[in-house]
Amino acid sequence: MAIDHSTIVALDEARRSLDDAIATHKQFIAHVGTQGKSDSRINATLYGEGDKLAVTAFGQTVTANARHVQRSAGSFVTEYVFYAANGNFDEEVFRCYLSPLGRLFERPEDTTPFAQSFSDGIVAEHICGTVAFALLTADVLNPTPPKSDI
Repeated sequence: MAIDHSTIVALDEARRSLDDAIATHKQFIAHVGTQGKSDSRINATLYGEGDKLAVTAFGQTVTANARHVQRSAGSFVTEYVFYAANGNFDEEVFRCYLSPLGRLFERPEDTTPFAQSFSDGIVAEHICGTVAFALLTADVLNPTPPKSDI
């Protein structure tokens, strides 16, 4: 099967979009790692290293691994799905998407970011606050239901 010119162009554009998403992710993690971001008002801390992000709030550490995904055909963003250990399973608490322009979105199709730029100096407030608030409704902080008598 021969690949036509338009397919080659589309593949090249997708590769460049993925390269941009990877580069932005690396800059984001480096920024978070060197800033030691913390927000004392909500008593939460954001850490970043390698391909991982972690937020500690309410005595829980919630972690996310970076994954580069398509927002639309050939347009890539970096997905972070934050999980809290909850007994024998990991509970999803929050997810967000980093665009190649450095903006953070709650859904890949969103057009309005919840953080305009990861380098705006308050990215920890945005992420920590959102994750901490999501933890308040997560099962991991709810009481363990009693076992039924069987």
